[in-house]
Amino acid sequence: MKVFLSWSGERSLIFAKALRDWLPYINPEIQPWISSTDIAAGGRWSRDLEAELDAADIGIVCVTRDNQAAPWLNFEAGALAKKLNASYVVPLLLDLNPSELRSPLSQFQAKEVTPAGMLDVLKLLDELCAHRVPDIARACATWWRELQPALQPAVEAASATADVPPTPDEGTLLEEIYRIVKERLDKVSETAPAGSEPERTQVARRAKRISTFIQEARILLVNDAPHQMRQVVSLLQSLGIAVTIAASTEAALGELGGPFFDIVISDMRRGDDGSAGLTLLRAMRASSIGTPVIFTVGRYEPERGVPGGAFGITNRVDELANLVFDALERSRG
Repeated sequence: MKVFLSWSGERSLIFAKALRDWLPYINPEIQPWISSTDIAAGGRWSRDLEAELDAADIGIVCVTRDNQAAPWLNFEAGALAKKLNASYVVPLLLDLNPSELRSPLSQFQAKEVTPAGMLDVLKLLDELCAHRVPDIARACATWWRELQPALQPAVEAASATADVPPTPDEGTLLEEIYRIVKERLDKVSETAPAGSEPERTQVARRAKRISTFIQEARILLVNDAPHQMRQVVSLLQSLGIAVTIAASTEAALGELGGPFFDIVISDMRRGDDGSAGLTLLRAMRASSIGTPVIFTVGRYEPERGVPGGAFGITNRVDELANLVFDALERSRG
């Protein structure tokens, strides 16, 4: 059972290495992986990393107080989320509590590095193994004493020191964002409406250019068949955007009564109601909720224009991405 350990920064790396050495003691089937030590000398960094992300059964994100906003940490969390059920991406917090965790990492169920928090993580890992530990609580209590000394240098260390294997620099990260966005748009174009190859390239270049600017944006996706939007969700999450899903107008309005969202992306039809999206838009405006609304439709008829009060409407993923970028640039510019 493969565990991808994501890290960024010196303290997070110490943290990840301690987990890499410790987890197999709990169950020998657990195979942790971290990029600093497990990419062979001369290995192609991007290819090896992508292969490990794809092979992972679960991802543990090693979060410290000083790295939770690190672009690379959020990028890897988004990449894991596109492949795994969200419950299998676990931010593990060394020196902060879940209430202090910021978006997009806050969309996952975080655990603290305490005996209780580690027991929750070990239960999840053990459930994914073919052979279970007879008494996982006792195993955690027994081996916890071994983990604490290994974590102590991370607790005491300064935020940055020399002689630490570096995380990829910003330029490398931006190139990865371009490549991933382009690949996903190209994949979608094989089975769904999408723009031409130059149009998809333009969207990927734009994503690369504004990726830092749009990180930590929050989008509410309203769709009664969210699995059909998985490509859209993974694309947004790879850019560090947090996505919350609501399956109905009522659920969406409930979400909009809570934390702020930058954008609402809504399907127009839900079930037999061909104007469910318009109903949501009217209810939002009646409640003085001014969040921009972008509609997705199965068939787009340009001659009908954009519904009054909406930001945009499309049936193409590349156009949807551009509309999201437009809305975020207007609201954050």
